[in-house]
Amino acid sequence: MHKILVLNNDLDTMTLLKQLLERNTYTVEFTGNKDEILKIARSFQPDLILIDILQQDAIIKLRNNSAFSHIPLILMTGYSLREKRIELLVDEVIEKPFKLDWLESMIEHQLKKPVN
Repeated sequence: MHKILVLNNDLDTMTLLKQLLERNTYTVEFTGNKDEILKIARSFQPDLILIDILQQDAIIKLRNNSAFSHIPLILMTGYSLREKRIELLVDEVIEKPFKLDWLESMIEHQLKKPVN
């Protein structure tokens, strides 16, 4: 069973994502605190991380930490940033509002990629 960490400070979004991800048998951990991301990631050991654009400082923390730099990151945003995903240090960008089945297929794709 894959583990997904969600970093988002919007309770409605986290509740919706929790329902979707747990329905698909993922183990899910949530936080709204970007300052605690490394601590939570160490204890939870996620296979994938979903991060809201407002929490983007956490991306740099994760990418600069060798223990987590290989973990796929999907950035959730209301802005049109798809072309800039490499500059943002993320593997995928999904724009809000998004269809849940699209997010689901994006997660599955990232989890199947070989780790470099």
